[in-house]
Amino acid sequence: STNQLYFGIQSDSQVLDFTGANFEASTNLGLYGDSGAMSLILQDTTFKDVTSFNMAMCLDSNLSVFDNVSFENMTYDTIVFYECGGSLTFTNSNWNGLSGNWEWADFYLGQNATLQNITMVGATLGANAGFANMTLSNVDFTNANLSQSENQNRFQGTTFDNVVFDGTNLTNMGFVDTDLTGVEFNNAILTNVDWFNATCPNGVNSGFSLGTCCGAPLNGAIPALGCE
Repeated sequence: STNQLYFGIQSDSQVLDFTGANFEASTNLGLYGDSGAMSLILQDTTFKDVTSFNMAMCLDSNLSVFDNVSFENMTYDTIVFYECGGSLTFTNSNWNGLSGNWEWADFYLGQNATLQNITMVGATLGANAGFANMTLSNVDFTNANLSQSENQNRFQGTTFDNVVFDGTNLTNMGFVDTDLTGVEFNNAILTNVDWFNATCPNGVNSGFSLGTCCGAPLNGAIPALGCE
């Protein structure tokens, strides 16, 4: 573990390679890149139990790698990737218990990013967490808190494949223009969720169900709150 460790890149065409690195239980850890497209390699890298993590980078997706990265029980202020050379892919990682340090903590993985085989069980993301236009495949949000202070379309246009929201707090969340076929919402909190033009878990468009996916369109799922 370390205290107040920062890595930065100030020019493009450079690489930060943390393959196999272990930053477990470090504090005030930061990764930054402030000009041009660069590459970041996180392969078999752990940030478990890190506190006050900050990352803001402009990345080239062609050389960047995110595989088997542990954010387990990590707390963060900012995790932001800007689009500087294609969309990013994150695979085979444990993000259980990931938590923003404050209500408006930033969590943005880039336009059209892909999350595949990611667990975010019990994660608590800030109100600036966004998944719009991303692809989520085999992602588990069980018991996560993704609630918003006001209605936000954080999942607008997102592609879902085998995604689980069982027990997830989705208060004020929006699923506008999404296909939720097969997505699980058992015991979820669905208060004030925006289902506009969503294809519900049973494959029926919300427009044919009074603008909601509550009830039969949830394909047998029984939410904890929000569909009274």
